Amino acid sequence: MLLKELRYCIFLTLLCINPLFGFSQIKVDSLTNHLQNTHYYGDLTGKYFSTKILTLPQELNCSEANHHYLWYKNKLVVQVDGSGKLYEVLPGQPMKRIDKSCYEGYCFGSFSFVYQDTIFSLGGYGFWQFNGMLRYYDDKNGEWFVVATNKTIPINRFVEASSKVYYDLADKKIYVLYITPNLLYLDRSNNIIDKTIYTQCFDLVSKKWWDEPKSFNSNLKSNLEGFGIFPTKNGLLILTDTLALYDFKNNQLKRILSPKREMIHNSTTQKNFLFFSQDSIINFYSPETGKIDSIKFGSNDLESTNIPLYLPIKHNIIEFDEKTIIIISLALLLILITVYFSIKNKKLKNHNAFITSHPMYNVKRKCTNC
Repeated sequence: MLLKELRYCIFLTLLCINPLFGFSQIKVDSLTNHLQNTHYYGDLTGKYFSTKILTLPQELNCSEANHHYLWYKNKLVVQVDGSGKLYEVLPGQPMKRIDKSCYEGYCFGSFSFVYQDTIFSLGGYGFWQFNGMLRYYDDKNGEWFVVATNKTIPINRFVEASSKVYYDLADKKIYVLYITPNLLYLDRSNNIIDKTIYTQCFDLVSKKWWDEPKSFNSNLKSNLEGFGIFPTKNGLLILTDTLALYDFKNNQLKRILSPKREMIHNSTTQKNFLFFSQDSIINFYSPETGKIDSIKFGSNDLESTNIPLYLPIKHNIIEFDEKTIIIISLALLLILITVYFSIKNKKLKNHNAFITSHPMYNVKRKCTNC
């Protein structure tokens, strides 16, 4: 009895010192236990990019940060967005930082994922520029290293209009939707604005991107304005007013059939959640209640539309600013005027040559000389 009361006092003391150890920690433990029991593998996506389920001892040196939640080597790991900081979360234990990273501020909005028991980070934004670097965490040294690829694709998931990423774990590929960013350190006075949404694919085996990007179907642009995108076995789940799924592998938009569409919609109305998918099950974890809603979801719940997601690029659709349009218009007008007078002058010369070469012209000249 005395031992039981002592344990209770210790629990209350820890709860007062660190609220995270209390009810929030218990709720997180329910998540980690579920992931362990189901042998989950991969990342967990928040309803919003800013979704958090934990308070970390230290985030960025100058400010708070967003979180990337990863299930790595049978434990929950949190990466601090914009840095290489990694925290390990184990049931009933204090959080522990596992990396030795020093630098930060170079990879805001990057895409973090797990591949072959290794944590990777792709792209990001920092110091006034986008990057498409692929980095990996070496757990033996506690440091991050870069991977050589054939090109870099600008990625910043924090900006809604910039990048959407789908990790096809089974096919070992990463698909990215992106736009060409306006570089802040370049003069924009004569900038040509490219509003094309491009599609690219990265092969994790060869470490190479497609030689040429594809053009994302402009008719589907409105679908990208939803509040969330979540990876499933069948494709990228797009949470908009009308739920849809992007099947990148087969290059097709798919509709979600009723009543599964209503079930998913009801789960996404939660104030906050973490999404994770495994096999034919999609899950919604609520940090407020610690409850996990699981829904069966597979190819039988999808309807093909034969609408392609991306197309070969024939030409870039570009827009010019007003100053550029005026200059181009004046230049075209000058060219047209020059061509017009050139043709008119040539016709006049041809006409004069014809007259001077005509026999009657020569007779007239002889008569005048008589």
